[in-house]
Amino acid sequence: MGGATSPGGASGTGGATSPGGASGTGGATSPGGASGTGGGSGTGPACPKPAPGICHEFYANDNGRNQINYVNEFTGKGWTVPVGDTGQNSPRTIEIVDNAKGKTGKAVLVSLDKGYGEFDVVDGASLVKVQQFTAVTGACRMPDGTTALAVNNDSIRIVGSGGNVVRQFALPTVAGDVRAINRNPKTGNFWFSKTEHIFEVTDQGKQVWHALLGTGAKGFSVWWREGGGAYATTGDPATVLELDAAGSVVNQVGGEDKFPSLGLDWFSGFVRLSNGNYVVSNWLGHLTAPKQETPQVLEFTPDNKIVWQWGNQTLARQITNVYVIR
Repeated sequence: MGGATSPGGASGTGGATSPGGASGTGGATSPGGASGTGGGSGTGPACPKPAPGICHEFYANDNGRNQINYVNEFTGKGWTVPVGDTGQNSPRTIEIVDNAKGKTGKAVLVSLDKGYGEFDVVDGASLVKVQQFTAVTGACRMPDGTTALAVNNDSIRIVGSGGNVVRQFALPTVAGDVRAINRNPKTGNFWFSKTEHIFEVTDQGKQVWHALLGTGAKGFSVWWREGGGAYATTGDPATVLELDAAGSVVNQVGGEDKFPSLGLDWFSGFVRLSNGNYVVSNWLGHLTAPKQETPQVLEFTPDNKIVWQWGNQTLARQITNVYVIR
């Protein structure tokens, strides 16, 4: 797609900051996004689309082709790089981390089936590869530079830079797949789902909070909610749920039944922007031949209006997760 612009240059520590809300420079706050801390500076050319068109700059994981895509709609430039690990878990989770080897001191950290990889935010050059595990479905950078890996649906292992296991702890024993993990830097607690169940656990594995997504849900990504509760994607129903501290659903966006002609398939990774909107990955692994215009990433307002979408079947096949710079 041509050379990358300068997505590197941001200050901050990368990863998620505060989940509900709103102080960043226009990208995503955490749940999952940038808030000025990711690979981009949040400044640069204006969106070339006619008003009120929306542009985004983002990284997107594609586990169908085992690659990372960088897309900059402000400049029209980007890149695609293979992650060097095959299988449905490669890549899944995504965040921006410090890495002295990076051209701007930053890297895209993604989980891989056998471990994790770090790739330069500017051009996708491979910087770190740890690949001695099996069935890894999530990776989070810890404050001390170690990395937490969700392994085999039953444990989180904290590993050093060479992949050596520093410590580990078991996850709740309820049946189900762990498709991603996220870590709240304020509390140090981990958030994840196991099919219909959402959990918050300490970094020793002690359960702090639990809620249910509902029958038929297959949870993927979970982010903490300011004031208690969580935001979570549900997989097959293609929705993002907002749950309060009591575990009750207080809002929902998306829904295959709400947009029957759009091609919504499976909602996986997502971020919540500083304006309250959700940017969600629409994983297309169940569609054998999606149309070229079928959206792979969409932005929803809290009242369930679609204000932006992106899809490129030539560039990508199955987007599992997205990290929005702006």
